[in-house]
Amino acid sequence: MPSNTAVAPEISPVMYPSLDEAMKSAMQLHVDGKHADAEQRYRAIIAARPDAAEPRYYLGFLLQQSGDIVEATALIAESIRLDATRAEWHFNFGIVLVKQQKYADAIAAFQQALTLNPRNYYCWTNLGSVFEKTAEPAKAEQCYLSATQLNPACADAYYLLSVLYLGQERFEEANYFNFCGLTTEPVEPASRIRLIHAYHGLGRTQEAVVLLQNWLKDEPDNPTAAHLLATHALHQIPERCSDRYLETTFDEFAPSFDSTLERLKYSIPQRVRSELALLNFPANSKRSLDLGCGTGLNGASLKPVSSTLVGVDISQGMLSLAREKNLYGRLHQSEISDFLEQSKDQYDLILCTDTFVYFGGLEPVFSLISRSLQADGWFFFSTEKLDETSGAKTYQLNTSGRYSHGQSYLACLLNKYGFDTPEFHDVAIRMESGRPITGQFVKAKKKT
Repeated sequence: MPSNTAVAPEISPVMYPSLDEAMKSAMQLHVDGKHADAEQRYRAIIAARPDAAEPRYYLGFLLQQSGDIVEATALIAESIRLDATRAEWHFNFGIVLVKQQKYADAIAAFQQALTLNPRNYYCWTNLGSVFEKTAEPAKAEQCYLSATQLNPACADAYYLLSVLYLGQERFEEANYFNFCGLTTEPVEPASRIRLIHAYHGLGRTQEAVVLLQNWLKDEPDNPTAAHLLATHALHQIPERCSDRYLETTFDEFAPSFDSTLERLKYSIPQRVRSELALLNFPANSKRSLDLGCGTGLNGASLKPVSSTLVGVDISQGMLSLAREKNLYGRLHQSEISDFLEQSKDQYDLILCTDTFVYFGGLEPVFSLISRSLQADGWFFFSTEKLDETSGAKTYQLNTSGRYSHGQSYLACLLNKYGFDTPEFHDVAIRMESGRPITGQFVKAKKKT
């Protein structure tokens, strides 16, 4: 850290015949990253010209960069006393004041900067941020909105608005401004899916379709691009997600799967525990099958009541993590319908949570599950709930890439394949963009 007692070298009038020449030399050292030399040069100029505002400001700016906030604040304040006409100086004065949590003074500094230059985008966003710190959200909102009007192509204010609205549970507005921010970002392979959803959320569906079409031109065999194009273009809607799409998606997702679902407050494992507790099965009494077991989030609840516990998942990455939990007697990598078709085993309890969201029509898999379940056996599953008032009565593919199902459709299938009156429970499956995703947890018993 530069010393406040550094001895300033003299400035020779031969070397620098004017203040401008001396400042140019000092600022070039500053730009070149030679901060110690620049500091000495600024101090020398201040010693030679104590009435000059500019060297004080730039020395203060340098010391702010170096972490000496106290002297930086004093120097910038003195430079403004000498010359109060520079908007940039007031702005940076506000920055050093915020670092010291002097919020009222920072607000005054930013406001003065805006009086001198009302088109300073980052002055508006920083002022808004200080208003959030002082619990004045309405003022913060107006600052961020002003910034979006000044530069609609800059993402910062959109994201700040999104976070502000999210904290106020204004979810529609939070999503809208988050989408606006995403559409200002450059198109990168890692951000394509987020950008596609943003275009759709803003009603710019054709742009989403074009992006997906271009993605498929670059990668004709990419299963994610093909699936999402079907969801957004609404033609050739698949009956279910392809095996390649699911395997690719969940192999990539596996390392962060558990932590992500915890952050999203995924509720189904707790629901499974509660339902098993209500039924009060004897220990080690059930031959249990966990279809779409993933990383084994339900395994800890199933194991105590299971004499046999089998897990099935299409993703080897997910199964590797399930295996580490040491809960399952057997784990199989397979698409669940293929597994059920080939298996001759009978089970007393079949669980299939957060898996039917990747199927449209469920009749074939319900038939196979019924065939694999003993009389009086239990079937637990979850779905994302279809709003049947929209006109759809069976299922629909959503722009998320997942399917939702109608309760009347599910009840009809359960009755057809031999299940007694099922229990449907509306649940918040998880949070998404701060909002609960409505689903259903279903518990049904096979007829004797």
